[in-house]
Amino acid sequence: MSKVTQYSAINLIEEAHVDAERWNELPSNEKVANIVVTLQRHGIRAKQAADGREALDILKTLIPSGAKVMDGASVTLFEIGYREFVDSGQSSWQNLRAAVHAENDAAKRRELRRKSMTAQYFVSGVNAITESGELVACDTGGAALVLGILLRIT
Repeated sequence: MSKVTQYSAINLIEEAHVDAERWNELPSNEKVANIVVTLQRHGIRAKQAADGREALDILKTLIPSGAKVMDGASVTLFEIGYREFVDSGQSSWQNLRAAVHAENDAAKRRELRRKSMTAQYFVSGVNAITESGELVACDTGGAALVLGILLRIT
């Protein structure tokens, strides 16, 4: 994890009244590797990253220069430094989120937001990945292409 935010899971355990001993255990490297293989069998191009920096590096290789990119609100993206990377202008992608937020006219902003949902790449996180290779994503923004990058954060 590159940085911890107020929304990082580590800060929400007490508030959510979660049994941290039961639900905050990190999976073993072997379990993560097995999940990657399972996801790949399901046709999901999954890659395992050792940390947030490596996850961001992998993501950078998956999206070609000039691609139209939209992203969802994702704590994981903040934690790996994605938001800083994209907002700094370092990427060679067309940042559709920035275009939406820069538009002051409400009607035009709605149209840009609608069009951004069909971006070539929509980057977001998932809420859970099961050992059987299912991705669980809850999002109010619409359909998303999920790039599977698994982190085992220690």
